[in-house]
Amino acid sequence: MKKLFVAVVIAGVFTALAPISIAYFGDDAPRGMVFDAKGNLFVANAADPDDQIYEKSPDERFGFRDSFAGAAKTEQSEMSEPMAIEVVEISSKRVVLPSPKEALTPIHLRRQPQAWSNDSKHIALSFQTGPRTWTAMLYEWDGKEFAEVSWPRDAIGKRIEEEQAAQLKALGLPESTPRKLVYEGFTALEWVDATAVKMIAERIDSVVVSKDLPPAELDARFSFVIKIRDPQKMEIADATKIIGASGYGYVIDKGWAEARLADEQPESFYLVKDVEEGQQPFRLYALERFAVVDEKGDDYVVEDGCEHKGRIPRRFVHKFPSKFLGNEMDSCALSRGVYYEVLLKVAQSGYLPALRALFALGDFDGAAADIHSYCVDEIGKFVSARQISEAQGSFSAAYRGSVKTSKTSAIRRGKRTDFSQVLAKADACARLVDENSGGAMGRRVARVPTGQKPFKLYGGEYFAITGEKDGDYLIEDAEGNQGYVAKDFVETVPKPTTESAMLLPLMGLHYLRVVKGTQSERDSPDTRRLMLSLDLTGQSGAEHARNLERMLDHDDARSLLLKEFSPARVKAVRAMLLQGRAENDKAELIRKYPLIFHGDAPPKSPAKKKS
Repeated sequence: MKKLFVAVVIAGVFTALAPISIAYFGDDAPRGMVFDAKGNLFVANAADPDDQIYEKSPDERFGFRDSFAGAAKTEQSEMSEPMAIEVVEISSKRVVLPSPKEALTPIHLRRQPQAWSNDSKHIALSFQTGPRTWTAMLYEWDGKEFAEVSWPRDAIGKRIEEEQAAQLKALGLPESTPRKLVYEGFTALEWVDATAVKMIAERIDSVVVSKDLPPAELDARFSFVIKIRDPQKMEIADATKIIGASGYGYVIDKGWAEARLADEQPESFYLVKDVEEGQQPFRLYALERFAVVDEKGDDYVVEDGCEHKGRIPRRFVHKFPSKFLGNEMDSCALSRGVYYEVLLKVAQSGYLPALRALFALGDFDGAAADIHSYCVDEIGKFVSARQISEAQGSFSAAYRGSVKTSKTSAIRRGKRTDFSQVLAKADACARLVDENSGGAMGRRVARVPTGQKPFKLYGGEYFAITGEKDGDYLIEDAEGNQGYVAKDFVETVPKPTTESAMLLPLMGLHYLRVVKGTQSERDSPDTRRLMLSLDLTGQSGAEHARNLERMLDHDDARSLLLKEFSPARVKAVRAMLLQGRAENDKAELIRKYPLIFHGDAPPKSPAKKKS
């Protein structure tokens, strides 16, 4: 029941931000658990077909039904994601619209409240057809079933092509310049009347401007209305170009668009110097999500999660289409660099820094921690009580007891793979094309080597490419899971030089973004608490020591360390501060932080004056 409740919470969080995909609610979610377009929960009993009906048409004659495409019902299938979504006539249970053949399996629908026309005679479905592509299809009731109504995609495609050609010209590039598809989507928004539907068309392609600059993006978006005269005669009306950050598919709040740097090198950043009066220049790091709040000439006005605001040339910015939107910018762990689902995944491997960060995240992002509280409560099923005790020993009694352990908790000794060995044999590193890190939207890897179990990959998670077979990549994740993923779903990323550089994004932390949060005057102490919970060794040690020193210049950080962390953890931080330092620097640090370096020594009595 805990997981069912969590799914309801997640749905409530995301309903207002982006259309809900109903195809996946976790490996352990009830098969019949579905939501209507307004986020209302229906629990369907797979044994009773009547209870599989949800989101009825306005006249309540038809309804959607999840399906396993004729697969035999087994215990495994009962607890798995639906393979298809069908429309049935409720009275007879007759299928009047089978799942579209063009859709991915399992199907992911971008559902809207306006899927049905008011007279229940038309349906508009928007669904995913590939890792970078979504489409919309229209259907009309012909008296026996819902038949497809074709619409003039070529006309809209021509408008998009003309717009991108104009953008190429503005960049000084010829029309023959090679393009790489970033995203293409058609989404049905609403039925204007019984025979007219409003839609959005979006296409983004990246092009190389020069070898010294990140790729530029050709971003073309239109809204339009399709009027259905009859199945053979349609017309497009009200085709309108969407300009700037106010596009329907890009809106998060107040017209903002979500974005990241086009340069994805893990350690790269852009120094924003053109800032508002009274503000200091600030850095945007690779993979950091920020908001595009305005346009000025050839620049975007951007704002990061620490409330820094400034201008940046648009060629350095990659805006996310609606498919890749995350959670709210100003209050979620994502804007500080924490991918919570990935952090949980690696913590379950028993990796000590990930366990410590997981416990520290409870205050860092209370909303995320509440949603995933069931995972924390059940962490004892994956990690030994000894490992949990060691991780919790970093904190004061206030942090103990957040995880329930038992004498029967499993011990997964040696579960986490030594990633330095994986990297040594890896051809490259990669992540999923889908950059949405929200909730249970990870991709299930079902094709695995003999003897291994299926597992999940999440948006933002890095993994290693160790080979190829039948056109797919053989990949390995932080827990040592191996499987095959289609190349179209994978984007390669620069191969890190150290294990720590690989493990940080793997366990859900973009280290530089967390550091950035700890150095923000307006940030809460929770980010510093998370930073103090991390262990970093090896080549990153000296840099980590400098970042710790800058963070400890804040009084609240020193207070957190001395009051809330155990003496053993304070001792560990002392050791990290001295990593890679010259002897003179070590002496200066000891003098600068006397309570940290000498706080565990017994207080000396004042010397008595000689009479």
